[in-house]
Amino acid sequence: MQVEPKPLRQKRTWFVLVAVIIVSMLVGAAILFAAQYALKMYIEASSPDATTAPSALSTQAPDVQITTVLSGLSHPWDVGFLPDGQMIFNQRKGTISVVRDSKAVTLAQIGDVLVDGEGGLLGLAVDPAFADNRFIYTCFNSTKGGPDVRIARWRVNAGVTALEDRKDIVTTMPSNTAGRHSGCRIVFGPDGYLWVGTGDSARPNISPQTSQNPQSLGGKILRIDRDGKGAVDNLGKPFDNRIYSYGHRNTQGIAFLPQPLNGVVGFSAEHGSTVDDEINPLKKGNFGWDPDVGYLEIGVPMTGKQKFPDAIDALWRSGSTTQAPSGLAVISGKQWKAWDGAIAMAMLKATHLKILTLDKQASIVKEERILTDKGRIRSVHQGPDGNVYVTTDNGTNDEIIRLMVKR
Repeated sequence: MQVEPKPLRQKRTWFVLVAVIIVSMLVGAAILFAAQYALKMYIEASSPDATTAPSALSTQAPDVQITTVLSGLSHPWDVGFLPDGQMIFNQRKGTISVVRDSKAVTLAQIGDVLVDGEGGLLGLAVDPAFADNRFIYTCFNSTKGGPDVRIARWRVNAGVTALEDRKDIVTTMPSNTAGRHSGCRIVFGPDGYLWVGTGDSARPNISPQTSQNPQSLGGKILRIDRDGKGAVDNLGKPFDNRIYSYGHRNTQGIAFLPQPLNGVVGFSAEHGSTVDDEINPLKKGNFGWDPDVGYLEIGVPMTGKQKFPDAIDALWRSGSTTQAPSGLAVISGKQWKAWDGAIAMAMLKATHLKILTLDKQASIVKEERILTDKGRIRSVHQGPDGNVYVTTDNGTNDEIIRLMVKR
């Protein structure tokens, strides 16, 4: 057998090694380009309609019919819809259910949910590729991890009777033992990533405070894939690669526009301290929340421009009387008339559903209040049927409510 000369073998080995390195670099560059391109195309949509607020087409508010989908619930926190229109929802004590024949059918009772104060089973999201992978995602305070706040991915079985194959894709998000400032809203964006609004956990004697700590997942908005890995074009070092924005206090709402307005792709809502609940644009950067080491909040601005001159300004503030915003949705559809393109925001402390009309610059030009007789409102979503669904959060005899435009 003829033996290849050693110099030739070495040359061939180096050639293969260089080829592997080049291919790896090209694959990495392609992934980065794809992620950046998806978000860029969404933000920089160039058609004239993409920068025109749909609400400008009508000034007449819709005539809305309000009905109860389910009652007798306890702290229903979030809802989602399967491709066939079935509604799934959760309750803070750990139950995930599907609505079937006007009744709640339990899919799972999560055993490690830690329920205390604001904590428990919180955000819920259905994978946009559910028809192929049957995934849903939940965010909750867990007795595991010290404890922590975590995101679990589940597979819904074929008969939609149970959840299977749990995989915890994000763990060690900070958790207050009293449940304070737990977040945790999870929403899929138009870029295919899961966006996560987290709370800062309101713990004293931490330096730097959670919201400004580049390695803590608390007080942030995360942008992750189905396995919990960070999007390649999130904030760079020294930040954890899952972090998209920081300097948040307690984000409880995330919603995306059908098309960008003035470069704004969507919004987040967070609780103020003694002043200024906020609606913020979804942008990379610092939103300026930074209480002192003792977590004394009086006099601390939500957007600390003196400490952080480049902090991103809010689009809306509640002022000196906080209202405790929670879930967000952007209403779409001509049947909604003046509310087509408006933000719907669930209000806890102020006990109503707020409708905020936008202009083409993504500025809020009108505020209305509806559902003022239902108590605390936790979540709001638009279903695939075009109707708007909200959950109440009063603790006893809570409801899932449907808002439908009268024809």
